[in-house]
Amino acid sequence: MDSNKYPTVAQTVCDFILTNHAVKVDQVDPSMSLAGLNLDSLEKLSLAMDLEEEFDIDIDDDTVEGFITVANVIDYVEQSIKDNAPTAQAAQAIESPESSEATID
Repeated sequence: MDSNKYPTVAQTVCDFILTNHAVKVDQVDPSMSLAGLNLDSLEKLSLAMDLEEEFDIDIDDDTVEGFITVANVIDYVEQSIKDNAPTAQAAQAIESPESSEATID
């Protein structure tokens, strides 16, 4: 799989941060603080809304306020994606629903 064709969560989060008008750097890495990147509370909420839409996840306001570094955001998004992913059993039932139905004689 070509990593440039399928960006990682980290790449996507960093790209969203870089597009923010308050950010005045050319590169973002996970160790950077959001405050150091000039992201105040409103900017963090805007970032969260973008990420919610991009990854089809929910990020509550209290969680957003708790984000200190870029890594905090990346970790939260990755965990939310995992939490929202169907389990292997549920995925199998979705792929072949007839296998989970009882047979009627």
